[in-house]
Amino acid sequence: MREITVAALNDFWTVRCDGVRNEMLFPTGGQAEDAARRLADSLSAAGEPSLLCVFDRKGAPVGRFLCTSPAARALSAAARGRESGRSPP
Repeated sequence: MREITVAALNDFWTVRCDGVRNEMLFPTGGQAEDAARRLADSLSAAGEPSLLCVFDRKGAPVGRFLCTSPAARALSAAARGRESGRSPP
C-alpha cells in the first residue's frame, strides 16, 4: 500500500508519495489535495491501494482516506449486501 501525504511546506503545499522521488508543490492546500486524490485514484485503478493522509498548516492530521481498487470496492459492497440480506447494486 502506498502512502500519499498532503502537508504544508513554507508558503506552499506538498504532495508526497512512497516510492516517488519528486514531491509536487502547489500554491494552495486545495490544489494539493485535488492532485493527491487524482494520484490515489490512478493508483487504485491500477490495482494498488493507497492511504491518503492530509495535514493542516500546523501539521495536525485533518483526514485519512483509504483508496482501494474498483474490484476491492465491489467485493466490499457485495459483502455488505450479504450481511444485510440485500443484493448488491
